[in-house]
Amino acid sequence: MTISSTNRVVQFTGNASQTAFPFAFKVFAATDVLVILTDTSGNSTTETLTSQYSVVLNSDQNNSPGGTVTMNAAPPAGYTLTISSSVPVLQPTNIANTGNFYPQSVTDAFDRLTVICQQLQLGLNNALQYPVTVQGGFSATLPTPQASQLLGWNAAGTALVNCTPAGIGAGTVGTTQLADGGVTAAKLASGAAASNLGNGGVTAAMLAAGAAVSNIGTGGIGATQLGAGSATLAKLDRTGTTGQVLLAQTGAAPVWGQNPALNSVIRVNTPNGSGSTNTKYRRFTNVVTNTGSSDVSYADSATLGASFTIVNAGIYSLSYSDSNTSAQTIAITLNDNQPTTVIGSTTAANVLASCTCVSSGYAACAAWTGYLAAGSVINAKTDGNGNGNSSQVQFTISRIA
Repeated sequence: MTISSTNRVVQFTGNASQTAFPFAFKVFAATDVLVILTDTSGNSTTETLTSQYSVVLNSDQNNSPGGTVTMNAAPPAGYTLTISSSVPVLQPTNIANTGNFYPQSVTDAFDRLTVICQQLQLGLNNALQYPVTVQGGFSATLPTPQASQLLGWNAAGTALVNCTPAGIGAGTVGTTQLADGGVTAAKLASGAAASNLGNGGVTAAMLAAGAAVSNIGTGGIGATQLGAGSATLAKLDRTGTTGQVLLAQTGAAPVWGQNPALNSVIRVNTPNGSGSTNTKYRRFTNVVTNTGSSDVSYADSATLGASFTIVNAGIYSLSYSDSNTSAQTIAITLNDNQPTTVIGSTTAANVLASCTCVSSGYAACAAWTGYLAAGSVINAKTDGNGNGNSSQVQFTISRIA
């Protein structure tokens, strides 16, 4: 019977339950079957007959070649089982002169040679080969292995030699080469040479938003490695929502806030005494302008006095002018919890700005500009009773950024 197929390899994917695996190529003994198990990391192990698997051959290898490999333990899920042949390169058939002629013995001998040729061809198919168009003028002999050396062609392109690894030019390392987590502190040591990662060599795709600092050693990527404009706000922080901007805070990290409206202003005037309970907080009669309710909430209470509560964090400009019946101090306070305490005894951290009226009938003005967090409460605080008119007693708060 002829051997009409060149296929001498069959593979299966383990599922942790299957143990029997068929194959359909001719062999001459159970010891001719080669079984290799490869794990999910690509590590391969040649299995041992009897201790790890058994083989049952079909009785007629000419008309029904092959058989079944039965593993002693089912290959784990995801593992690859490869079945091939490893027929020894031997000639066991002895055809003597004047002996009987046995056609099957001759056929088996020829089949054995064919199987050996197929095994050799399988090895050649998996080996490095030169194109058939490349003929002569070079040596394919490998040099003696050396640690930390690469294999390459000599300057003339005629022989393989050991080469010292060179630097990596700009743009050589791309997103594919640097997979997620592929850049570690060990690979980019502190102060890594700029020539290894040229200007533009590290792109936004490689440094995804929120990349862990531990992946890049201290000082490993500097201005040279990241060209102008390579690190942008969008790459560093994407937690804001549409319409928000980053607002600076004194001594603290920037925060996302609403883009300020240009007409976000509240202006009140004309004195209306003070709160009956919060006796130092000024009240006002008239609301001259209120176009800032989205940023500031204004409230006037007979008991608590007037207050301005910040809705959206931002940069605000505040001014307060007042006139009293005698020389008294006025102030703009922030989150003040001393509504009945004179300004001179009020906690300094709660006083944004203050000014003293020199005498009765004269107006004084206090002003302040700076960052206010959402939830901040502003009050106009006075030590006396206002006696001025609408142009002398007024409070204005406007958001400017």
